[in-house]
Amino acid sequence: MKLSVIIPVYNTAPYLKRCIDSVLAQPWSEKELIVVNDGSTDNSLTLLKEWYGSHAQVRIYDKPNGGLSDARNEGMIRASGELITFVDSDDYLARNTYSTTMEHCFIEDDSLDMMVFRYRMIDHDGHVLKTPFIGKPGIYSNLAYLQQLILAKNYSSCNKIFRRKILCGLTYPVGKNIEDLNLLSEVMPRLRRVRITAEGTYEYLQNAQSITKNVSKHTINDLYDAADKMMVTIRMSGLGSYYLRFFLANVVITACRFLVLRPAEDCVDRSVHYLKMISWYFFYTPELGWKKRLVFLTLKIFGIKNSIRIFKRLFYNQVYKAMFS
Repeated sequence: MKLSVIIPVYNTAPYLKRCIDSVLAQPWSEKELIVVNDGSTDNSLTLLKEWYGSHAQVRIYDKPNGGLSDARNEGMIRASGELITFVDSDDYLARNTYSTTMEHCFIEDDSLDMMVFRYRMIDHDGHVLKTPFIGKPGIYSNLAYLQQLILAKNYSSCNKIFRRKILCGLTYPVGKNIEDLNLLSEVMPRLRRVRITAEGTYEYLQNAQSITKNVSKHTINDLYDAADKMMVTIRMSGLGSYYLRFFLANVVITACRFLVLRPAEDCVDRSVHYLKMISWYFFYTPELGWKKRLVFLTLKIFGIKNSIRIFKRLFYNQVYKAMFS
């Protein structure tokens, strides 16, 4: 069963070889790498052609810069596999991530529409910063997996393998951030069965400086726009209000993390609106973790604006490491 691995590239020359070689080394029997150069201004395209231009499993495409979503969409158009996954070009895969066991699961179960595997956040030296929870390993129905998804907050596209037909007609939103949550909100109603596996590891390069630099008013509004779409999916699924409010609590906390870095008045107003939808009793929700419970309580007691002032004064240099990890 053919796997199409879509790799958008934009000015990531120092990481390209590590990324692509890690995918080529995977034991999946039949795979293709769809590498989309998104108008890089460094020597990424030159290196791609030099190193992989004649490789049978690598197909290189060049296009004007349109952003990550546009490059992924181009990759989906070019892909020919029955299965599709994504790798960002500054990340890489551990050995045996796309395993033959995973491949056989898709072959033997034609109702399996998505495979989820673990990922780790690493720094530039390869040190593991965090291994986020992705849900309990097992096979899930649509509704049962939506519960796992919300509790794990695992919205990345890169640690998932999709059956191609569930992506048919779907695209990432061009010109917007929070693209993974946008897509998953549309994918979820289409899923029949999902497997969460303890196999494999996607190595995600955590670049705090890049995150800080790229956060803007648009990032926060895009987060809430994507959250609105997922809220519709959650409501239509019939899940109880607990999961909806748990999802909202995490969205508001994430938005406040962004607001500490980039204050924006209209985004504060949206945060106030969503915070009102979440009951006080969520402070007692153990699944949030004690750090987020403390942040949530602060938001409820002091309000969004005052809480942001408190966070900036007390925690500015450790916002990502301490408050919201």
